[in-house]
Amino acid sequence: TPYVWVKNLLDTENAIGVYEGTGEADVNGYLNTDEGSAAAAADADYENRYELKQANATNYMNPRMVYFGLRFAF
Repeated sequence: TPYVWVKNLLDTENAIGVYEGTGEADVNGYLNTDEGSAAAAADADYENRYELKQANATNYMNPRMVYFGLRFAF
């Protein structure tokens, strides 16, 4: 019997972990501090690199996944 199984059909971003300082899953608030602002001002690309680092994929559930298969019964 062929089957299709879809997890997270609508591909919603379900946050399962958040940063304590902001309560958000993808912003920890460091760039809004004095130290973070100074570091971003000193290096033009610092803010872009830091945003990539704080975007932690483990803070979200799995994205849409589609499984195809065959089931055999005897």
